[in-house]
Amino acid sequence: MWNSYIQKFIFTIKVSRNISTFVKFIYNTIQFHLLYKYNKKNEQENNSNNYQIKINKKNYNIAMRTSKGDLAIFYEIFWKQIYFIPFQISNKNINILDLGAHIGLSSLYFNIHYPNANIYSVEASQDNFLILKDNLKFDSRNTPLPYAIYDIDREILFNEKGHSYNYQVDIVGNPIQAISVNTIMNKYNIAKFNLVKIDIEGAENILLKNNNNWLAHTDNIIIEIHPPYNFEQLTSDLKPFGFTIILPDLENKQKNIIATKYNV
Repeated sequence: MWNSYIQKFIFTIKVSRNISTFVKFIYNTIQFHLLYKYNKKNEQENNSNNYQIKINKKNYNIAMRTSKGDLAIFYEIFWKQIYFIPFQISNKNINILDLGAHIGLSSLYFNIHYPNANIYSVEASQDNFLILKDNLKFDSRNTPLPYAIYDIDREILFNEKGHSYNYQVDIVGNPIQAISVNTIMNKYNIAKFNLVKIDIEGAENILLKNNNNWLAHTDNIIIEIHPPYNFEQLTSDLKPFGFTIILPDLENKQKNIIATKYNV
């Protein structure tokens, strides 16, 4: 446990561009863990802090909220590297679709690792989306889309209880507009997606089973699945489209599954 804390401490030193950002990382990380441990709410939970970071020798300004859990996602993506793809993806005219883009940190990760990519970031929560737009405004190839992702275009209910990364399509919640992958491809004249990231808190069960011909025009998927949807169902849904499934690296706590049409 202490080794993990030390590694996280070193990581925050590396990514902080100044002392102010480093102090905010340390203080707000401790604050979040205390709030999470004692299940307390913060009266300023929607307030965000600005962090000036440097990754791969490039500078970025990102906004994150403490009590909403944004910092936990930051560490997962940039410290634990949960969206690392262990093989080369073509970096020419590449299109990436980020489903469940939260506040844009996963899209930022893809932008850094695939600098020539057009990235389409889909996020249903209005609160998350406002921060996402601000975090991704540095590159015009980032296209934020304020929708829930679904198998068809329709109005659905969206539940925004709990931490910001656990919001989900539900039988209760606020009515919002959903959009299908096929509609995105048609609207933006996209012939194929080189990479689709999926973290949509259970809606993958509907997305991958219905109106799913877009899978024929997708090369790679990185996905976190949620019960009751399971690995066997995922395999059944993807294999007819020519995907090979790569199991997560459980030893390194890599929770995402990769599906690819590449020979790996």
